[in-house]
Amino acid sequence: MFQNIGRKIMVLAQVIAWIGIAASCISGFVMMASDYLNPLIGLLVLVLGSLFSWIGSFMTYGFGRLIENSDILVAQGQQTQEKPVRPTESGGNSFGNPENPRKNPPKKPVLSMEKEEKRKQLEQWLKDGLIMEEEYQHKLEELEQ
Repeated sequence: MFQNIGRKIMVLAQVIAWIGIAASCISGFVMMASDYLNPLIGLLVLVLGSLFSWIGSFMTYGFGRLIENSDILVAQGQQTQEKPVRPTESGGNSFGNPENPRKNPPKKPVLSMEKEEKRKQLEQWLKDGLIMEEEYQHKLEELEQ
């Protein structure tokens, strides 16, 4: 019932807009055909009623779109495995913040692994943001010696 609510709100906005346009057209034609009213009033109801029904649906449709997009962003955020970066001004770490490079990143011990395993570990650390590109290149050079 409440699944995919953004899409339902957008469809509801479209349905209400079309009902309003249809009602404006019908009542406008009835007023123009009536002997009691001026046909100009019927024409205004037809044109302005349709226009206002269409414009009135913008806010509801936009709200539905906003909900749908926020659901998409939340789903994408849950799929990524990135660590949140807090600004250093708030007492957080600076790891992964390109404007404030880290000074002492945590280092994992490299004990008695083979060269290929060490290279894979270095690549993983680079991907995870535990070491910088320069440090990665330096450690690769040490590994080759």
